[in-house]
Amino acid sequence: MPMIIVQESGQPARLFEVRSPTVRIGRGADCDLLLPNISVSRSQATLGDLDGTSARLTPLSSKNPIRYRDVDLTGPIIVEHNESFRVGKFRLTWLHEKALDGYKLHELAEMPRFVRVQRQVQEETFSISPDLRRKLEEYESLRKLGGLVSDQGTKWRLGAALIEIGPNATIPCASRLGRWTAAKVSWAGNGHKIERVGLFATVTVDGVPVADQHILKRDQTITVNGTTFQYRLLSRAR
Repeated sequence: MPMIIVQESGQPARLFEVRSPTVRIGRGADCDLLLPNISVSRSQATLGDLDGTSARLTPLSSKNPIRYRDVDLTGPIIVEHNESFRVGKFRLTWLHEKALDGYKLHELAEMPRFVRVQRQVQEETFSISPDLRRKLEEYESLRKLGGLVSDQGTKWRLGAALIEIGPNATIPCASRLGRWTAAKVSWAGNGHKIERVGLFATVTVDGVPVADQHILKRDQTITVNGTTFQYRLLSRAR
């Protein structure tokens, strides 16, 4: 069964289960995947499941073009498993269970569902303002390219997954009264969030202690148990 992960800035990711060969996307009442926001056209696009794990994405409106790989779509394209595109203020990711392992399926099973609920929205479709578009693109850049850089120049791209920082973790740091995980970094919708989790861990951002969690901003300095990192936009992989 195909699935679509629906992401909206500031909201947790939600899962939409595809139950028909073709899904109509938009804010209109007749849409299968109803995105109730005026940045979305009443009938924005169709997404048709193809043989295998891919789908055909067909734009139906040019009012707010669909963004795919940082380009506005002007015609149909083939979307592969785990590829994303943006519809208004929403980021949609196409998934197919044929390409998922058991661990990922278990993770998706616990994800909250995107419920088809229609809200009152204005009849006219409004174009996204330049400021909002820039903000959405900035969030997308942070999600894709945001990373930590150690004093030695080692780089870790953070992405959307939860990453642990600790003596034996994905991102290593000094130990403090044990070798447990000291902090975790995850994507919060509008930026990467660092969270202190170790009982005896010390985490600071620009010299200010983090008691619980903190949304990171570009070029901030983070220390975890005395190990220093810079939060930066990393260059794209070539």
